[in-house]
Amino acid sequence: MNEPESFCTLNWLGKEQAQANASSPADKVMEEIGALSRDAQTTKNLFIEGDNLDSLKLLLPEYRNKIDLAYIDPPYNTGHRFAYKDTFRSKRAPAATQHANWCNMMYPRLHLAFELLSPTGALFISLDDRELGQLRLICDEICGEDNFIAQIIWETKREAKGIPPRSMCIINHEYVIVYAKSRQFSFKGEMRQASDGFRNPDNDPRGPWKRQYLQRFGQGFPQRELRNPDNGMVFRFETPYTEEKMQAWLADGVIIFPPSANRFPARKEYFGHYKNPYKPVLSSWGLYSTKTNSEKLKAMFGQRKCFDYPKPTDLMQRLVEQACPANGIVLDLFAGSGTLAHAVMKQNAADGGQRSCISLQTAEELAADAHARRLGYTNICEVCIARLNKAADAIAAGRIDSDPADIDLGFRYYRLKEEQKSE
Repeated sequence: MNEPESFCTLNWLGKEQAQANASSPADKVMEEIGALSRDAQTTKNLFIEGDNLDSLKLLLPEYRNKIDLAYIDPPYNTGHRFAYKDTFRSKRAPAATQHANWCNMMYPRLHLAFELLSPTGALFISLDDRELGQLRLICDEICGEDNFIAQIIWETKREAKGIPPRSMCIINHEYVIVYAKSRQFSFKGEMRQASDGFRNPDNDPRGPWKRQYLQRFGQGFPQRELRNPDNGMVFRFETPYTEEKMQAWLADGVIIFPPSANRFPARKEYFGHYKNPYKPVLSSWGLYSTKTNSEKLKAMFGQRKCFDYPKPTDLMQRLVEQACPANGIVLDLFAGSGTLAHAVMKQNAADGGQRSCISLQTAEELAADAHARRLGYTNICEVCIARLNKAADAIAAGRIDSDPADIDLGFRYYRLKEEQKSE
């Protein structure tokens, strides 16, 4: 495979070491912890406790070119402390150093995640505006500019509440940046609906239809001529369609002529004639309320808050549904509270899929005043596993139409430990 090409690259303090970190061997091994596993004998899901850089290196021999959806929800470098560290900043350090520290953390992980992707797989990275510019340049270098797919925008809220900022502008969106392993990747697409602009006002026996105009303006297409056989009115316009195709449509009775020559003909596009039942997804995904999602997670823990700013489960489920085949493998580099693994279980329950999920998370100690501390948890892994067990129980209890055993609700729990060096 040719090396990815980028028009420009980003340089920062420590980049050479970050590149070396991506290729250096792991000095850890994985130890299975049966007491923390669930359905260990049958599950394909993995939960690996430890630094995700080491975990990625250990996964390479078995999973290279096999991951269908790799998702990264890294620290945004906000400078705040939540249940987890979200800062690579120092009050005394210049801004360039603060960005460099973040880039040094991200580069080797992005590099290894890209190596793990299947030929039809894609890398999804959640982020806000703080490190967006740096991320795009790093991904262009690692993945190649031509493999950039989309910068998905989703809204966190619709209303401006609280004390207005000095700028009088509240940012209410985040991004999911998408890079593919190759141009073989595509989203599944949204199922077409007859309500998507299709009507049948003339009771056409071929069913609901909508107008598709034939003309294009200023795009350099040839000028064609189309005559209305009923009144002889002639229409001239630029169009990408051939004379033969338009005459075939005319003979088939699907051309709609306007009443005056200063307008343009259109053709009927029938809902029932689509060979592909799916239409492309838009890069703007709308509202996924972080407040509503936090309340749902709170309900799972007995109406008690346990995690700051978890990603919306329905947003993650949409990613899984759109970008991972029914028998594919999902990789989550920063599992956090376990939203993505939860979403994989939910999507499998919804469509009968057999997707598996590999979740990576360091056992970062919770701050003394963290909400989860009051619930008895000491680190993020404990919160994540508690959530996955609660989610699995809820999904199993709700499976009325089929056997819960059809869904993989388990996980094998592994913990990284130092490799024993032989004397």
